Amino acid sequence: MADLIEVIPKTSLTFDGRANSTEAIVLRDQIDMIPYATASLEVLVAGKGSMLDSATARVDVRNESRSPEAPGVAFVAQTAIATVSFTGLTAVPSLLTSPLSAPIGPMVRVLLVWLQGTAEAGSGQEVTIAVRLIGRRGL
Repeated sequence: MADLIEVIPKTSLTFDGRANSTEAIVLRDQIDMIPYATASLEVLVAGKGSMLDSATARVDVRNESRSPEAPGVAFVAQTAIATVSFTGLTAVPSLLTSPLSAPIGPMVRVLLVWLQGTAEAGSGQEVTIAVRLIGRRGL
């Protein structure tokens, strides 16, 4: 049996567009993964607006943990357990998927990382995406 976990519904996001800039947005954190033996990331690219060909958008899933001793502190892995990327050259609409690599922790965080590249954009760079996880329960 599989469950669909909506990270974000179809949403338009705008980025600065300065040359060589990197921006990261937490799309959702503290997603409970305890019931799932395996999972996959699904990104629906619905629009790219003025995204330059040299820009890259990357959606990462990272393990996350919290401690009762420090409830306000999120411990987030530096390495992604799933990643999908797209550029200004990616066709719209597109469905991009990636399995989550083991070990999947008790919680995950999903981030969007924007890498502008060397080309300066004259205005904000916009993408429209929906992101979800598909969790498959163990036996």
